[in-house]
Amino acid sequence: MLMKKTEVRLIIDQAIHKVISSIIEHDIKNVRNTNTVEVAGDIKGYEEPVMSEFHTAIIIKPSSQYNDRKAKITRWLELSENRLSSGN
Repeated sequence: MLMKKTEVRLIIDQAIHKVISSIIEHDIKNVRNTNTVEVAGDIKGYEEPVMSEFHTAIIIKPSSQYNDRKAKITRWLELSENRLSSGN
């Protein structure tokens, strides 16, 4: 099965994005706030109040290195998207 150049590029771009996302999640998964609230409503299992736990990220002021890397990856993704949409 032969793939078009754009299909291969799309697969590579998606894989890179997934790896970057998992690295970011791995970096922050151990640093978070845990919140517990009482939830009730018309959803099955929640007719009576139930204590539910959820997590929120601890807000950390971004460093200049983070902002530089974020700008680079955002620009790279924009360029990749433009290349794919133009068919090159």
